[in-house]
Amino acid sequence: MRRLIGIAAALGALATAEPAAATFIEANVSVQGAGRILTDTLPATLCNRDDTTDDRVTLVCGRAVAADPDDGTNPPVTLRLIAVPRSGTHVFRRWEGCDGAATSNPCVITAAPGNNRTVAPKAVFERDTAPAPPAPTPTPSAPQPAPTPAQPVATPPQRLRARLAYQFLTRGRATTLTKLQLKDVPSGARVSATCANCPAEARRPYTVSRSGTVRLRRYERVRLKAGTKITVTVTRPGSVGAVKVLELRGAKAPLLKDRCLPEGALRPQPC
Repeated sequence: MRRLIGIAAALGALATAEPAAATFIEANVSVQGAGRILTDTLPATLCNRDDTTDDRVTLVCGRAVAADPDDGTNPPVTLRLIAVPRSGTHVFRRWEGCDGAATSNPCVITAAPGNNRTVAPKAVFERDTAPAPPAPTPTPSAPQPAPTPAQPVATPPQRLRARLAYQFLTRGRATTLTKLQLKDVPSGARVSATCANCPAEARRPYTVSRSGTVRLRRYERVRLKAGTKITVTVTRPGSVGAVKVLELRGAKAPLLKDRCLPEGALRPQPC
């Protein structure tokens, strides 16, 4: 009888166990001196303090957030911040509030799976006090031809980046998406979604103009056969579009592929 009670208690504990907590890092970044802070995610430039004139003042730069992909794997999360001093006048001295050595650049902050960290890293820049090299002695020279006007350099179009996060269940050769959403959609972007081989209720194309997170509920709670492909496209004028292709594979986990769509192109291309 005691053994049966112990087994029932263990089963009850398993039934009420909560899923693993999400992992994220929230960093409130500040700058002392003149310089910029870059990240290897969007936006690439977190803040620009090149116009600072008093190196004793610390200015709040902005907030950077790094989080797991919300796909059930719950990996560790790493945030990288790169300090860039104002060119010609300042040098980088140290980071404060990072995991590594103070003189290491970039600043690296890591959160273990299931942990949430709130940190306040600060980049310190100082004026470059290196002595200026002596001026060279002028020597007579032949008159130089007038310089050719510089040609304007075309700026390459920005590549849009967004993340397709999903959760799913499988039964036999069918897959059911319990959650499907597109994250980090940039402002001014247009999101469209189509589904090949979907049931009739999910076959109609979906289009919306929205930034941030877009929930694709049309494809949730629907039994999808193996071979079904959901294509999500993010476009914006003057930018390289992002194309996410989610292929359902029956008893196997879905396969996600990333493609790029240059402006004016009819078909996605490898990035």
